[in-house]
Amino acid sequence: MFTTIQKWGNSHAVRLPKAILEMTEIKENDKVEIKVQDGNLIISPVKNQFTKIGILCPITNTNRGFPLHVQLDERTKTSGVIMCEQVKSLDISAKNASFIEKTPKDIFDEVTDILIGFDQ
Repeated sequence: MFTTIQKWGNSHAVRLPKAILEMTEIKENDKVEIKVQDGNLIISPVKNQFTKIGILCPITNTNRGFPLHVQLDERTKTSGVIMCEQVKSLDISAKNASFIEKTPKDIFDEVTDILIGFDQ
């Protein structure tokens, strides 16, 4: 099967025929991987996409010195303690949650150690 590269705004696009989409089970708005291998353009459907479910620990400003709480410090915009004993799953898209900041690695590692029950 042949198709043509066409101008699309300041870029170029390839129109994928319906038969190709059906054979590859690619639907509108699906993510695809584009790569060049041995001089060939390869477009592959992305399988095993991440879910929109987050595993989260709430944060409180009430520090009671509980051993399963991890203190945030001056490296984060967020203040308080992470309550590891209250881990929850949350549908990120349903709650319109948004990313605020990344936890420093040492704090993340401490929380992870508590959650999996491993102390180095």
